[in-house]
Amino acid sequence: MSNLNVSQRSLRAQSALSTNKVLRNTYALLSVTLIFSAFMAMVSTMMNVGYGASLA
Repeated sequence: MSNLNVSQRSLRAQSALSTNKVLRNTYALLSVTLIFSAFMAMVSTMMNVGYGASLA
C-alpha cells in the first residue's frame, strides 16, 4: 500500500511540474510578444505612421 502511495505522489509531482513548465513557457511567450508589440508601437509613433499604413 505504501508503494502505491509513493507512486501516486511521484506521478502527481511530475504532473504538477509539467503543468508549471507549460504555464511558465506560455507566460514567457506572452511577455515576449507584448514587448515586441510595445517596441513596434513606439517605432511607428516615432516615425509618425498612421493606423493601417501597411494596408495601403
